[in-house]
Amino acid sequence: MNSSLKKQAIDSLKSREKEIIEISDILWEYAEPYFEEYKSADTLCRFLEKEGFEVKRGVAGMPTAFYASYGSGHPVIGILGEYDALPGMSQAAGEITQQSANGAAGHACGHNHIAASTVGGALIAKHYLENANAPGTILYFGCPAEESGSGKTFMVRDGLFKDVDIVISDHSENTNCVRTGSTSGLMELEYTFHGIKSHPAGSPEAGRSAFDAIEIFNICINYLREHIPQRCYIHYAVTYAGGSAPNIIPDLAKGTYVIRATSLAAAKDIARRVDLCAQGAAMMTETSYDKLFIRAGNSMISNEEVELTLQRNFEQEKLPEYTQEEQEFGWKLFNSNPNFAAMYDDPAGRISEKWQSILNKWQREHPQEVYNNILLPHDHNTINAPGVTDLGDVSWVCPTASIFFVAAPKKIPCHSWQFTAGGKSSVAHKGLLMAARVLGASAIDYLSDPKLVKKAQDTFKETLPGEYISPISDEIKPDLPEFRMLRK
Repeated sequence: MNSSLKKQAIDSLKSREKEIIEISDILWEYAEPYFEEYKSADTLCRFLEKEGFEVKRGVAGMPTAFYASYGSGHPVIGILGEYDALPGMSQAAGEITQQSANGAAGHACGHNHIAASTVGGALIAKHYLENANAPGTILYFGCPAEESGSGKTFMVRDGLFKDVDIVISDHSENTNCVRTGSTSGLMELEYTFHGIKSHPAGSPEAGRSAFDAIEIFNICINYLREHIPQRCYIHYAVTYAGGSAPNIIPDLAKGTYVIRATSLAAAKDIARRVDLCAQGAAMMTETSYDKLFIRAGNSMISNEEVELTLQRNFEQEKLPEYTQEEQEFGWKLFNSNPNFAAMYDDPAGRISEKWQSILNKWQREHPQEVYNNILLPHDHNTINAPGVTDLGDVSWVCPTASIFFVAAPKKIPCHSWQFTAGGKSSVAHKGLLMAARVLGASAIDYLSDPKLVKKAQDTFKETLPGEYISPISDEIKPDLPEFRMLRK
């Protein structure tokens, strides 16, 4: 590899930093929920088209999914971006008290950072290809609906990754590290119970309460929780409780149920038992029910060889320096919830006991630092973390790995208003630019070294647990807004 060309490509991002930050902040403002990321996807597509990428929109049956390619031939390096926001997680930027707009979405998981940083990485790799006069393709995937719709799973099902050699990505967090370990397999289902309306005093015997049914269903699930494997979870939300009039026996009630397990197979078996609970509740109340599939996903297989490439390039980065103003803002967010200090661990610590020990020691030795300004050492493992991601399905068909980078104070979790509040901060900007350089440099390593690609692919074949089976059958369609409206 020509190290001079690699350095030039990485340095080329300096002149584009303002644009990359602007993309992140614009997407933070849009804050569009799953499968509604119309403006966000269009912003990314327009930018990539302007930069000379060939863009294909509306792929895999999803209007907000796309891919953008530059170059030709192998190796094909996939870089994955996300841009959906979380419903109900809006928050005023830079504010240290909760100031949310009722029901509006917000970037409480940093997907605006992911989109911008991965675009930056793609620009670095493109710059290298322009000057190296070598074969290779950068394939940027615009992936919608990571939070709720499993957009990548549909993209995998439709064969979009079949010719991709390596996949890299990132995620903003509160720790700098190369992500490792596995994630949970997932099943998400909606249950709707149907009963008969009646007057609860005048003719109670004529009514059949759908709300009674869903209450009994949930009681059954809560008893079931004791009898499922460790590191498996069932979460639910009653999304419609039958109305607000107590003098009407409700004929409709519905809820959404998420099952997380150590594998997709384990999640499916728990889903089978959840369905038995629904059958029992319907039988006891003489109601009926419908079951609707929402999404499913496989656990993650992080490729150790790709992790090592990302780690080498991460170690070449000088970590950001934080100003007094940035530290003060971070401490205010940290102190906004006393539980952060008392009860929370950093997410990376749940992946690796070694990482948790290092973070605990570093934080004791740097009590004045609110940001984990440390790069954790590589620690490949296959431990199942409780989170889920549709990146898992990609990892079953391509050698895949990703990085975490600091965009929030220590211990502050994603999916909190505090994470949204810091989404446009200069700390987040520094982190996403650093991540862009790590991804771009890693892509260049693969574009310039076929042996490195082969090592990752050999490791992929050796560690694949079995044949990939899509968790979604061919007749299932993405949970697009128009379908959700019909269910209301």
